Amino acid sequence: MSANKQNPPGRHHFLPQFFIRRFSQSDDETVYVYNKLRDHLGTIPQPPGKICHESHLYSLETLGQRHPLIEKTFSFFEKQWADTFRMLDASEFEANVLLADGNGEKIVRFFYACQFWRSPKRKELASRSAETLLSLYDALGKAEHLIAPIERKELKRFVKLKASANNMKIIQNFLFPIMTYMTPAANGAKFRVVEKPKDYDMDLLCADVGIVGETIEEVFSSEGVKLFPLSRQRLLVLSQDPVSVTADEVDRFQRSLIESAAQHVFCATKDGLARHINRLRYEL
Repeated sequence: MSANKQNPPGRHHFLPQFFIRRFSQSDDETVYVYNKLRDHLGTIPQPPGKICHESHLYSLETLGQRHPLIEKTFSFFEKQWADTFRMLDASEFEANVLLADGNGEKIVRFFYACQFWRSPKRKELASRSAETLLSLYDALGKAEHLIAPIERKELKRFVKLKASANNMKIIQNFLFPIMTYMTPAANGAKFRVVEKPKDYDMDLLCADVGIVGETIEEVFSSEGVKLFPLSRQRLLVLSQDPVSVTADEVDRFQRSLIESAAQHVFCATKDGLARHINRLRYEL
């Protein structure tokens, strides 16, 4: 997603490259990739620019010209996200102090809300649910949580004209994230950073969807302990109380990430990725 001189014009990443790099352990920041659509387990590591993208996914078209408004907006937010996630690589104590701050949690929440909605697989859901944007806006009261200012009448116009491809891109990729990133967690749950359990001997991986959940409520509001990918060594936990995440919970989460993937699953090591994929193949 972010500006990258090696990327061809119009190659738009729905999972930011900085986040893909967090699952690499090599100096060249490459990852090993499983292509779910082809059932192909790659043996050559891939740079982040080669996966989790679509051509002109965010380009707005007017009179035959493409405009990068959404892409430029995401580039602004990606610097904030990248800086915040680097701070989450500090000591576990320091990382959780950052998350205890309201601004830190908002940045993290907005990132994962964007990852939910920006996936191309959410296009139908966004179109089907567009009318709910107005009630979501009203529920915000004084709009104190809005990442970007928007008037209700302007929002209503976007919804009314959702048949427009340009408006639908704005609704899916920008309006839904800013209206839903503060979806309440169940029972006042909070985000915390945790290390991979020492007794979990599989590599941590990630997938092109970036999260687990088929609705934004499943992502943030469902009961129990919720896990989020963070890096090849750490996870984010959304829970009511500080918890020790078990190896079994992490394993179930990793399986769910693979099941949720639209196309790409990636990991720091070839053997680590192969263990995950071959186990699933055997079970099928």
